[in-house]
Amino acid sequence: TPIGLPFEASSNECEWNEFFQIWNSGINTSADICITNQNTASDGNDFALDDIKFNKVCYSYDSITVTLQPEITIEINEDTTICPGDEFAIKPTQFYPNNYNFSWSTNENTSSIIVDETGEYSVKVSSPEGCFATDTMLVNRISDPVANLIQDTTICFTIFKELNLFAGTANHVIWNHPNGIDTTENFTATQPGTHQVTLYNGDNCFTTDRVEIVEFCSTELFIPNSFTPNNDGINDTFGAYSEEAYTFQLTIFNRWGKQIFTSNSLTDRWDGNKAPQGTYSYIATYTLANRDGGFLEEIKKIGNVVLIR
Repeated sequence: TPIGLPFEASSNECEWNEFFQIWNSGINTSADICITNQNTASDGNDFALDDIKFNKVCYSYDSITVTLQPEITIEINEDTTICPGDEFAIKPTQFYPNNYNFSWSTNENTSSIIVDETGEYSVKVSSPEGCFATDTMLVNRISDPVANLIQDTTICFTIFKELNLFAGTANHVIWNHPNGIDTTENFTATQPGTHQVTLYNGDNCFTTDRVEIVEFCSTELFIPNSFTPNNDGINDTFGAYSEEAYTFQLTIFNRWGKQIFTSNSLTDRWDGNKAPQGTYSYIATYTLANRDGGFLEEIKKIGNVVLIR
């Protein structure tokens, strides 16, 4: 039975080459070893054998135990927005033993950090065995709130009872008004005075606005008896004058009773365009506050106006 592959000696003269094979003799106590020259050439086939030995193969064993440490994961806050100057705590969402090390991009080594500026923040957590994990979050700048409060205005609370005020859009709204403090985005004013609102998206992202509400209940309406549509900027149109009319309608007729103009607003006035000089009649129906009782009173007035060219 061949043991191993055929061994080929070096072709260099006087060079010794070591050759060995290992086999398992099992329970046998003796063995016949046969070395065969398979080179049948008649010339240059001289070789020598020396130091033929049978040695017992000895084995040495050793072992090492490899313990796989649990995988480390870390997750910090999700990306967020803050106002510069507002403090925000960045911390892991899970608990770690006290012998774990933290390394933040801010060069801090605590398990959590407090930031007050926008930017990218990262952390590396390491176990005593050298396992580690990292995570990163972005802190962006929150936008400033925008106030959308009306301009100073007048209102007759006797008639309308209330005025709805819209502060604008923000995370938090604080009203300071004659009745005290309110935190609703839409506020209903029920009395005159200064109404101030502060809109917050954060401690350092805020804006303030105010509106002055003056109570005025209009009790008079004036209609002139003539006008001059000559484009001189003086008395060029015809209509009514009043601080406020709660309803208003004006209809103008020519001398033959034909309706030539109608209006439902104090600001929509007759310009007398293409109308000849002369006298025109009108009907004005409007609602004002009663001077004595403050209640709404509907009035109808019929009169004449002279168009002068």
